Amino acid sequence: MRLICRVSGYPRPSAVIWSFASIPTSQMDDDNAINTALHSLHPLLTNETHYIIETGDNGIVNDTLRFLDLKDSDNGLYACNVSNDRGSDFALMIVNVKDRWAALWPFIGIVIEVTILVAAILLCERRQMHLKSTNPNAKCDAAGAGAVSGQDNVSTMPNNKIQVNNNTGQNNLTVPVHPGDGNTENTDGNTEGRDQSDELRLRAHVK
Repeated sequence: MRLICRVSGYPRPSAVIWSFASIPTSQMDDDNAINTALHSLHPLLTNETHYIIETGDNGIVNDTLRFLDLKDSDNGLYACNVSNDRGSDFALMIVNVKDRWAALWPFIGIVIEVTILVAAILLCERRQMHLKSTNPNAKCDAAGAGAVSGQDNVSTMPNNKIQVNNNTGQNNLTVPVHPGDGNTENTDGNTEGRDQSDELRLRAHVK
């Protein structure tokens, strides 16, 4: 980084004198801290190794301050002072050294938040799929292969046989009849034998 002091005047100033006052990073926007630094300016040392005071293209001695390696300690207020036979003047510059990664931190934060959100969604979906696989709906079993639904798929045949069919095939079942069970009627007017047949219709599956 370079700080260049543009000088003009008549008679032309012969040299620039640089001065500096440190300002803490946390107070770089504090007007009181800047005002305090203004009254604490002192000449820059010329024997430092991380900056160079040199003569620029304008030919004014020491009109350029070039930093070779900026440090946090370089935060502060800089002044270039010039003078001639008619008087003197100065210009102020504030240098705020920031972390080279400072501009990337917001972007990195957004990427991390999105990654966490996507991971949470995927884990939630995976958990729901696992719960569905370990707790199947009972209605799915009733409609599975081999299930018999509806009385149209059950028909009676001679010799106490029942024929059961569905989309996978058909089978014949023999219904045992015990003495006294076939013609005994209940209070609803239906025989117990018919009740047993109805129960078989509901339970019958093709093997």
